[in-house]
Amino acid sequence: MSSMVHAHGPPEWQNTIKERLMAKQVENELYKDMVDQYRRLARTTRELKVRNRALAKSGGGPSSAEGSSALLTHLDAQLTSLRSELSTLYRTQAASQNKQLSMADALRDRDEEVKGLRDELRELRDQRDNAYRKDRDWEERWRVRNKDMEGLNDELLSLNLELSSLSQQNKLLKTDNANLLQRWIDKMNLTADEMNIEFEKEKDKHEADKNQREEEEDGAISISISSSMDGLDIQDQDKNKDKAKGKAPVKSTISASTTSVKPSGSQNVKSPGLGKPKSTTSLRTKAAGTTTPTAPVSNRNRNVSSASTILNKEKDKKDFQ
Repeated sequence: MSSMVHAHGPPEWQNTIKERLMAKQVENELYKDMVDQYRRLARTTRELKVRNRALAKSGGGPSSAEGSSALLTHLDAQLTSLRSELSTLYRTQAASQNKQLSMADALRDRDEEVKGLRDELRELRDQRDNAYRKDRDWEERWRVRNKDMEGLNDELLSLNLELSSLSQQNKLLKTDNANLLQRWIDKMNLTADEMNIEFEKEKDKHEADKNQREEEEDGAISISISSSMDGLDIQDQDKNKDKAKGKAPVKSTISASTTSVKPSGSQNVKSPGLGKPKSTTSLRTKAAGTTTPTAPVSNRNRNVSSASTILNKEKDKKDFQ
């Protein structure tokens, strides 16, 4: 408020002096009647004193005594009236003083009330300024929050679009993966069937070869048995011829020579037949001995290679997923 007074009028101390002078003037107006009465009383007293001096100087007889008595009565009456007026003035002064005290108390209370109102006004102004400042802060915060909400909404829309696109891509990838998996399973089943067919063919071929080798071995054994039986017959014939030589030595030598030639010829004739089966049987047995263990090894190798190919395909499938 002082700043407002400085801005729109004279300084505060001039207003204070003016207010005090006006208050003093009001107080003096309350005592104006009493002052006028004192003034009249003083004037009357002065006149009476002058008059008494004049009477004392003049002196005189009975006329002067009568005049003085009348004057004294008049003066007594006037003095009585003045005393009554003076008492009235005293009562008025006391009442005015009481009134002045009450007004001073009221003025003090009013000043305190004004001071309290000024303090309250100052607090209210501070609260108003704080409210304005908070209002501006809240407006700024709401502006920032609105911008953040707009940014979040835009980001949410973009994320929703991206999520929808990703879900579609995921669905497409799932369908493609299912199709690829089904095709891979079909291909693996087909390859497994082909491998099983090849394995069955190899197994049948191996069994056929084995049966053929067994038949050849049986034939070679029968040929070797027949050749051994022929050799035993030749030995029996030689023994009989030796007995005949003992009886006729000359002839026996000739016969022995002849017999030795004949058996040898017979052996030479039969030996190729006997040697050939033996050689064939030995070759067959050797071939059978060499081929029979190799067949399981080759089958085992084929099984290992097929298992390794299946494992590699399963590994490729996992890598593809």
